Amino acid sequence: MKILIVDDNAEDRQLLKLNIMHHGSEVIEAKDGLEGLELAGRQLPDLIISDGLMPKMDGFQFLRALKADPMLEPIPFVFYSASYAGEHEEGLALSLGAEAFAVKPMEPTELWVKICAIMDARKKQGDARKRKKSKPNRELGLEDYSRIVATKLEKKIVELEIALDRQKASELSLRDSERKLQMALSGSDTGWWSLDLRTDDGEIDERAAGILGREAEEVGLRRSDWYELTHPDDRQLVDERLKDYLAGITPAFESEHRIRHASGRWIWVSAKGKIIQRLEDGTPLRISGTMHDISDRKSAEEKKALLAAIVQSSDDAIIGLSMNGSITSWNFGAEKTYGYTENEIVGGPLSLLFRPEGEDDKTSILEKLRNGEHIEHFETIQQKKDGQFIYASLSSAPILDANGEIVAASIIVRDISSSKHAEMIMRARLRLLEYSVSHSTAESIRTAMDEIEKLTDSEIGFYFFLEPERKSLVMWCWIIKSDRNLCPASGDNCHCDIDIAGVWGDYVRDKKPVIHNDFVSLLNRKGMPDGHVPVNRELVVPIMRGETVVAIIGVANKASDYDENDIEKVSLLGDFSWDIIERKRAEDALRKSEERFRAIADYTSDWEYWIGPDGELLWVNPTVLRITGYTPEECAAMPDYPLPLVHDQDRTFISARFEEAKSGSSGDDVAFRARKKDGTVIWAAVSWQSILDEQDRNLGYRASVRDITDRVLAEKELARSLEEKVMLLKELKHRTKNNLSIVSSLLRFNIGEITDERACRILREAIDRIETISSIYEQLNLSDNIDILDLRAYVTNLVSSLDNTFSSGNSGITIKASVEDMDIKLRFAVPVGLILNELITNAYKYAFPSRKAGKIRVDISRAGGMVTMKVSDDGCGMPDGFDPEKSESLGLKIVSMFVQQLNGGFRFEAGKGTTAVITFPE
Repeated sequence: MKILIVDDNAEDRQLLKLNIMHHGSEVIEAKDGLEGLELAGRQLPDLIISDGLMPKMDGFQFLRALKADPMLEPIPFVFYSASYAGEHEEGLALSLGAEAFAVKPMEPTELWVKICAIMDARKKQGDARKRKKSKPNRELGLEDYSRIVATKLEKKIVELEIALDRQKASELSLRDSERKLQMALSGSDTGWWSLDLRTDDGEIDERAAGILGREAEEVGLRRSDWYELTHPDDRQLVDERLKDYLAGITPAFESEHRIRHASGRWIWVSAKGKIIQRLEDGTPLRISGTMHDISDRKSAEEKKALLAAIVQSSDDAIIGLSMNGSITSWNFGAEKTYGYTENEIVGGPLSLLFRPEGEDDKTSILEKLRNGEHIEHFETIQQKKDGQFIYASLSSAPILDANGEIVAASIIVRDISSSKHAEMIMRARLRLLEYSVSHSTAESIRTAMDEIEKLTDSEIGFYFFLEPERKSLVMWCWIIKSDRNLCPASGDNCHCDIDIAGVWGDYVRDKKPVIHNDFVSLLNRKGMPDGHVPVNRELVVPIMRGETVVAIIGVANKASDYDENDIEKVSLLGDFSWDIIERKRAEDALRKSEERFRAIADYTSDWEYWIGPDGELLWVNPTVLRITGYTPEECAAMPDYPLPLVHDQDRTFISARFEEAKSGSSGDDVAFRARKKDGTVIWAAVSWQSILDEQDRNLGYRASVRDITDRVLAEKELARSLEEKVMLLKELKHRTKNNLSIVSSLLRFNIGEITDERACRILREAIDRIETISSIYEQLNLSDNIDILDLRAYVTNLVSSLDNTFSSGNSGITIKASVEDMDIKLRFAVPVGLILNELITNAYKYAFPSRKAGKIRVDISRAGGMVTMKVSDDGCGMPDGFDPEKSESLGLKIVSMFVQQLNGGFRFEAGKGTTAVITFPE
């Protein structure tokens, strides 16, 4: 059914529209009679409901126009008015052809019943065009209608005047309310705002401006200004909230959004408002409301959301619990821990998480929570959805309401199975370590297998060694839990070649743990030796050192399947057991080594002892009794050992050296005097060396003392004898020099009596050679060493002597010497001096035959273990064709002879003048 509603009041029109549409009818609307007449002509509605007093064309005029149109005349017409509500108006309406006259307001149901009755009556009458038309009551006439309209207009004018007065009073009241509201808000942090919806102009108070960090006059009051202050991501939301309210979808405007503060930061505000002024047709004119800074609340909400996210993302199980023991909340960590989803567990009892024998734990926890007690790190065993048990650490606290009443509880559960297993393994390792200290290797291995069986709930345990040389497995033990049977670690039956060991050989080759939860179905198994219990499932772990398998450990016949946790337990404890085996072997080897060392140290001829890092005597050998007269026990009782055995005059020196020994320094053959128990003083030599462990930690020092009394006495006797020989040598040197000087003087004296020039020359050369040798002994007298000569001083003195000899007749000839600082042994000094004497003399005599001036130079240096001597001149040089090796010159023969004594070489170098080069080893 299509119904046309004609009413100038939008609210009345909207209410009527909603009522009709609620009953499934279609509605078309018009604001006055003219618009209604036009719509009726186009839409041909099934029913028209019209107000009475309307602008442009009122309801009576509208009805007369309808009835005058043959096409529109059959449409039922109902007056629904509050203005024309008297008897005259109703009579006029019915006389003009209206079906009914209803007075506003009418209950929606009552009105709809009236509409339905009209439509039913129309149907019973049949085709409206065929029924007998009622004639309008013309008696009223136009005068009556005009009178009614005039009366109503007068009444309407009065009503409008009254409404205007009321509106003015309302505006004054509104202003007063706003003033009172602002006064009420002045003591709060809530701001006030108002917006004219026609002009988009607005107002705010100082508190609203303060929320923005501005003065009221600084803030733009137009709607567009507020739009710019709003966060870009929130603008659409604010617009939609305002539109929904203005459209009547929501009862008020409410929005929480971000606005830019004067500081540039974004703040959260809560804005609320309602329409405070409308036009007569219901159009909103002004909206006003409050604004509140909710940044702190938003921050708290974000923190709360973050905490909720943390709870949800926590790996720990976080569970909410009512005080009757029902689960109320369940995070993802709880789902991972127990296997239940939130839908499966929420509402269920806490007992679902406890194994049957853990009922006492659950009861104790609930009782403590009901008493307001906190629970921290309570360790218990929990049951998962799949029936598996886990070790759990449980903490809980009651939750109180505002009145301090306990209303719920929170429980945090952490799966500590891994740490608990690690603790169990650690305790087993500790027990095994303590046991191994005082028991044999075989007993330690058996105890290790006992611990492994307990950790894995196994019935059988076995331990194989690998012998690489024999390529075989050696069964060390095979333990059956029921009768504690132990297979001996010897005998032919305990050895098995790897190549024929079946699956156990595979374990060695694969070098990784293996689980066989269906052992009997293995194709490669070889069976068990006679007498062994059958195996239905097993776990085998190879023990590795580097890349080499050293042992195989296995367990078997667990009631349930083996898993990765069992591998970890067997691996950790098995690896530790091998460490114990290696340590026990090392201890055995060390004990044997110590026995050998003690046997050697106890019977060595030296006095040996060991001082710890704190200065305490740790050990001293029996030889101390032979050397000092004190027993090892007497030495151990001495404070500051071994200083009481040191001679008083040497104690300070030796004490300082021993302090160095404590800090890690070593010493060798340090001599000191010791006083024996009987008071005898002996000479001793001590050597020491620091002792470090594998981590380079200082364990003290070991010292070895040897009695060197005989050696010291022999050295003193040798020193006395040597001193006597030195005095004798010095006397010989002195007398040799004097005798050479006498010979030289006698020869010089005899030269004056010889007339033969050749004989005189030979005598002079002999004198030069004698004086050269004499100068060596002169230098030796100046030296503290009887066998070493300062070569530079010796050559300088020799050159000076030769220059004095020849300068009287050749004053223009000069000689210079450049000698590197070095010492030369006495046995080399004589040949070197005589060689230089011959070469320098020859240069003086033959290099300058026709000249009175010239230069002679002597250079001596060493490099690479060789000494090089050069004697050069700028004279006439060697004659053409001269061959030194064929020369008959006595001087050259002397030079060649002494060069051979030096194991050296001799040559002449070409060039201006003559250069003789002699080389010999140092």
